[in-house]
Amino acid sequence: MASQRLKQKTVNHAGGKPVYDSNVATRLEEEKRESKRKDKKIDELEKELSVMKKLLKQEKAEREKINHGHEKMISDLKHAHGKNLDKTLRDENDRLKHEIDKITIEKEDLGKEVDRLRTSLSKVAGDRMMDGNPFVTDLSDPNRPQRLAEKFNCLYDNSWTDAFEILLAKKKDEKSICKVLLDISEACWIYCSGLSKHQFSSLQKACMEAQLPVTLSTEMKEDSSAYTKHLTDARRSCARTFIPLLCQHFWEKEMNKDHKKEETLKPYVDACLELFWYSAITDPPLYYSFIADNLDDFRGYTKNGDEMDFIVWPAMYLHENGPLLYQGVVQYK
Repeated sequence: MASQRLKQKTVNHAGGKPVYDSNVATRLEEEKRESKRKDKKIDELEKELSVMKKLLKQEKAEREKINHGHEKMISDLKHAHGKNLDKTLRDENDRLKHEIDKITIEKEDLGKEVDRLRTSLSKVAGDRMMDGNPFVTDLSDPNRPQRLAEKFNCLYDNSWTDAFEILLAKKKDEKSICKVLLDISEACWIYCSGLSKHQFSSLQKACMEAQLPVTLSTEMKEDSSAYTKHLTDARRSCARTFIPLLCQHFWEKEMNKDHKKEETLKPYVDACLELFWYSAITDPPLYYSFIADNLDDFRGYTKNGDEMDFIVWPAMYLHENGPLLYQGVVQYK
């Protein structure tokens, strides 16, 4: 029953379109508020950087003024003090050296502060560009969308083919085999997508309800995107450890009883769960269509035509209503 409810929530089989998620509007509003907050932060950093530049300019002018005064003082002393000139000049020279050293140290400190502000400004701007943007990816991430598309291709070419041959050896017909394997992959996606949303919501709630000082709790609410990103990164970093538990729970509690009788299909099920879990915890999540609304996003299985007979493999998208990452497969009549 839980799997069916998740399925109804995630995919509209009747209309062929994803069901409207009431959380989308809320998320858009949160993203707008977050964007405004970051814009304000950038403006503040730019103003602070401008102030530091002005201070450096003032320090430079002050140093030039001191040097000019030094030269003038030497000229005046030569004229006024005569025999006591050498001692007076040495004392004044020592004083001016000390003053110059002090200004030099202050200048170095200001330079370090400018560098810090530039780094902070760059980080804020970079985070703003990266957060929730599916078109900007970390090339060091082995599970970024482009790599997941490659793994999706390998899953179809290898694990799916192995499972197909296992069922074919039991004298099942081609159409029924494709339906069994498609149903399994769809159940895995619905399970992973639903679990990901529930898990992340629970993590956010736990953070907000933690017994924290009032000031810290308020800061977390005002800067929700910061710890949300930390939660996202932390969950992705420990995904490899979590996946075996996820696979075990799905096989024991969620797997269709009829399909579960085929123990030899477990490697295929595990491979689907691993790929779909990484897809579900990507920000934003990838999306899979198990309904061929747009045949341009699907290619022929063993033959082409104008009328579809059945779906063999889902289409993969960068995000819901996003661009196509990998074509699905259909069999034509």
